[in-house]
Amino acid sequence: MAIINRRRFAPRWSILVIDLFLCVLAMSFAFLLRFNFHIQDISAYPFKEILTITLLVNLAVFCVFKTYSGIVRYTSVEDAGRIFIVNSLSCLIFLLIERIPNPQLPLFPFSVLLIYYLGVNFFLISYRVVIKHGYFLVYNFKKKTVKAALFNAQSEGLLVQKMISGNPGSEIKIITFLEDSEKLIG
Repeated sequence: MAIINRRRFAPRWSILVIDLFLCVLAMSFAFLLRFNFHIQDISAYPFKEILTITLLVNLAVFCVFKTYSGIVRYTSVEDAGRIFIVNSLSCLIFLLIERIPNPQLPLFPFSVLLIYYLGVNFFLISYRVVIKHGYFLVYNFKKKTVKAALFNAQSEGLLVQKMISGNPGSEIKIITFLEDSEKLIG
């Protein structure tokens, strides 16, 4: 029976739950920051409705764009761009919800949305980068390396060392010796 080396990825639903939690956290933090941590000022807003709307809008947008898939494999500048687009769309939907005639206070003040936008982008991109680096640390730590030595490593030898050492997928660790190989042997 062959042993299959399978790397376990986090289930997509868990990434979606973390994303939604960070969105709710960012909205709560945006209200707290906007009102200078005065809970009395925030209590004038229907906060449970705001968090419910935040959760539902982000759930819909994340499901449409599937930002929760491929967190380790696809975290890059392109993924950050997708996150910016998705969060921009969410904030646009919040602004459209705000335009619905409402006799009470506005649900999403513009200043809160601006803080939310900056915060949620920071949270989502940062945690993805941390997960990606942690994943590669865990799986590359266990990787066996092959030791190699370069003798008489002039400019060509140093170039080979730089090329092999600079490759993140390389399993070769190079030690260079600048002396002539004849002096070391003889």
